[in-house]
Amino acid sequence: MNLGRRASSYPVGPGWAPRIALAMGSHTMIYRGNEMRVEKVLLAAMMAAAVVLGGGENLAQDRQLLSPAESEVTPAARRSIEIGIKWLLANQNPDGSWGCERGQPPSVALTSLSVLVLMANGSTPERGPHSTQIRRALKWIDHNKTRGGLMSAYDSTAMGEVFEHASGTLMLATLYGMSQHKEAVEEKEKLGGLLKDALEMLAKLQVEDGGFGKNVRGASDPGVSAMAYLALRTGYACGITKARANLDKLKEYGRALVNGSGGRLYPTACAVRLFVGHNPREAFVDDVIRQLLPKRLGQDHGKMSEWDYMAAFFSVGALIHDDQSAPWKTWFPYVRDFLIKIQQPDGSWIVEYCLHCKVFATTMALLSLQMPGRYLPSTQY
Repeated sequence: MNLGRRASSYPVGPGWAPRIALAMGSHTMIYRGNEMRVEKVLLAAMMAAAVVLGGGENLAQDRQLLSPAESEVTPAARRSIEIGIKWLLANQNPDGSWGCERGQPPSVALTSLSVLVLMANGSTPERGPHSTQIRRALKWIDHNKTRGGLMSAYDSTAMGEVFEHASGTLMLATLYGMSQHKEAVEEKEKLGGLLKDALEMLAKLQVEDGGFGKNVRGASDPGVSAMAYLALRTGYACGITKARANLDKLKEYGRALVNGSGGRLYPTACAVRLFVGHNPREAFVDDVIRQLLPKRLGQDHGKMSEWDYMAAFFSVGALIHDDQSAPWKTWFPYVRDFLIKIQQPDGSWIVEYCLHCKVFATTMALLSLQMPGRYLPSTQY
């Protein structure tokens, strides 16, 4: 499936994830990278699937050609992901939504992030072990999708209504890009309409300094801006709208973010996410990455905050673009092992500083741990 990415708008830079053909039953999802090869990701191994070139007739030979996912996802990480997803599924609300825990007010952001976790684990609305839960979540979002054109419900994350909308837009773009069933043309057209409206609304929410704020008229926020960037890049790749936010201005905001970070992890990680993925790659990016690597999760406040979990997600999602580099090989194992260490016995993750939203922390942790699977199109942007 051609995701519709326009090479003139988003040329692929060096070190990006390989081209992957993900066969699931009767449909195939194609992600394009800079490698001239096609790999089949085996759903049975879920997010840590071995990527096998060819038909798998010579297993010894195939195993020498595995993607980095097998070495990056340790047995401890697989177990962590397994019990984390089990906890997440147990905390889905009866109506299909997610709040901070089961029975708590639903959030577009938390529901969308939970869907992305399940899709990163190998499921879609049509296929996979968690397809039913995804469909229930989509039904809730469809019934509660707009408020004055904005996808926003209860602000469980305290990141604001724009973060709610950006998270929902990223989820819709991911679904649209990965949808392939010919018999679901009408559903895809409906999804495309929702995505087009969401992208056009998100583009209107960009503020004067180039970033995106927590609220419609609020000052720019690093995490909201990074989530908006992911949603816009993934959505534009689908080629269904000409409306555009100014990504050059967003980069200017990222540069100012680094200069004013004060050595803190959260703004630095968000800036890395804003810069990595553009081509040509600026020399400035390497300086920002060098600033990131000595930092540690929880250092800004002495405890794990929601900002630390977002920093993990955004930084890992950026550095995977150059998965043979020293920064990736240093940073991801640190993040992976740290997240495994602080996981709760029930499978969840908790926020120790400020807002205590377990589903938010858990989805950010699971998305970070599953990044090596490269299931989601957003790993390309």
